[in-house]
Amino acid sequence: MRRHGPFPRSIRNARSCCPGGKLRLDVAPTSLSIDNSGAVGGPNRGLMIGRHGASGVGGGVTVSSLSLGATMGIVDNVEVGTVLLPIVLAPDFDFGDMEFFGKYRFLWADDLEVAGLATLRLPTNSNLAIAVGVPVIYHMGPYMKVEGGAELELIFDNTVLNVDLPIGLAYNIQPELFIAGRSGLFIPDFESVVFPLGVQVGYTLLRPGVPQMDIIGALDWPYFLNTDSGFLLSTWRLTVGANILFDLPLD
Repeated sequence: MRRHGPFPRSIRNARSCCPGGKLRLDVAPTSLSIDNSGAVGGPNRGLMIGRHGASGVGGGVTVSSLSLGATMGIVDNVEVGTVLLPIVLAPDFDFGDMEFFGKYRFLWADDLEVAGLATLRLPTNSNLAIAVGVPVIYHMGPYMKVEGGAELELIFDNTVLNVDLPIGLAYNIQPELFIAGRSGLFIPDFESVVFPLGVQVGYTLLRPGVPQMDIIGALDWPYFLNTDSGFLLSTWRLTVGANILFDLPLD
């Protein structure tokens, strides 16, 4: 049975598109696939604090950001969205890169969903970038789902081309409580190979008369294993936040 909504009570049934006529406030990670991976459209929603280790990017600095996004379901198979307020808190206060995206789900057959995703990153902090990809969800049994996909990212100015191939698994411990793990393959400009690693935990609040809410915490090691420096645990990020689903007053 098809269940509508990005955050029904069971994360196993969470669909790839925001349902038509609804608005989701994104202040937490929104998926385990290319929607929330890579350098473009990456893990950039919610309150994040992390560390770029001495042998990785940044030479050993604390980083932090607070980013607010929103997604609107045009119809059940089409959504558009944005990262509208990407605020960099540390190491220096700044305004980050705004992003706009659109997704079309062209296959919805039983437990398999396949969509097309296009993302535009505006150069409000760094460089103009575009990304196109195919996110995939497979709903396994009564408690699990697998998310994956493939994406090409083109970053202008220095003309960088990245390949992002994430994969994640989510499992419902209880109908409203889930855990998830994620990894995959990231190839920045075809110069190295990175295997990220991350875990998530989330709780869905679903009460009559109030907006549906997913509270999420995520811990990621974005350069967990890479061909440049081997294992890198000193670069990490912790993200917490919530995604809230509202009905749009269309009548």
